[in-house]
Amino acid sequence: MRGEIGFPWPILALTQAYYIPVTQLASVGGIALVSAFVFLLNVLFLFGFRKRRTLIITMIIILLVFTGGYVRFHLISSHPAHEPTLARVAIAQGNVDPALKWELGTQHSYEIYRTISQTIANEDIDLLVWPETAFPGYLKRHPYWRYSMQNFVDSLGVPIATGASHYEFIDSVRVRYNPAFLVRPGGREIFRFYAKNHLVPFGERVPFQVLFPDLGKLNFGQAEFTPGGEVVVWPVSVNNDTIFAAPLICYEAVFPYISRQAALDGAQFLLNMTNDGWLQGTTEPEQHLLLSSFRSIETGRSLVRSTNTGISGFVTPAGQILDRLPEGIRGAVFEDIYAPVETFYLKGGWLLAL
Repeated sequence: MRGEIGFPWPILALTQAYYIPVTQLASVGGIALVSAFVFLLNVLFLFGFRKRRTLIITMIIILLVFTGGYVRFHLISSHPAHEPTLARVAIAQGNVDPALKWELGTQHSYEIYRTISQTIANEDIDLLVWPETAFPGYLKRHPYWRYSMQNFVDSLGVPIATGASHYEFIDSVRVRYNPAFLVRPGGREIFRFYAKNHLVPFGERVPFQVLFPDLGKLNFGQAEFTPGGEVVVWPVSVNNDTIFAAPLICYEAVFPYISRQAALDGAQFLLNMTNDGWLQGTTEPEQHLLLSSFRSIETGRSLVRSTNTGISGFVTPAGQILDRLPEGIRGAVFEDIYAPVETFYLKGGWLLAL
């Protein structure tokens, strides 16, 4: 689950992603506890199906899990009825072919997302989220694009979180990142910045360079980014108040420790900006969405997921997926975000994962 070559797709809990009562176990002990539940039931049925006592114990475990799960789901789902929602957030999905994005140029993608964003400009939005590399250019480094983006955000009156390209010079060496930026109305082109920390092994970086720096000189066709190094929480102004969001780029949303740290650092909801267009038409986008939904259950934080080609949507603290934008379409949707819910997992339940 962790480490530079962590890739937690083949996890037993994923088999239960559509069974909301079972997934609520993640609020107690994380996604690993859901996997443990699946493993335990299979062992009990395999070795104890002829023993009455074992079957009774198994049924009691199932009854407790389903009852507790239904109760938690109901309590959270009725939460907006007696508590104000946190904010109204919109997501844009441009459906830009990732293989052609850089060839078509920055202006092409920028105009697509500008047009989509303007369709919801009158919906009293508090935050608009564009996906990973929605802006295929050096947003912060290039004065023209920095000014254009700031001017557009000012005209909307709504902050925009977006993926873009970025580099810095460190000791005269050009260091490239896979980042996200928060552009605020009246921000005077001062953009908040987050660099993706957990990079895709061999796709975005050759792993183990901390131990063997020369590995970075190998060329497998990877992007070769530099990891950002820490979790970031962005302040977002809403109705003369400030709420806090944590950006998670691409598959960072499948690692429990990142979102848990973000919640402990004060994040009230999570932003997942990703581009699954390279795997469009496979089961990966659906798996990515379902794995990401566990982060909401574990942390009790809503998750806003904006993707380039789908599947985009909103996830409640109970793991319910709302307003999905399916693959292959271009559009925008918005949703009122649930207020955060405290979970045992945040308070130390992650130890149960061991």
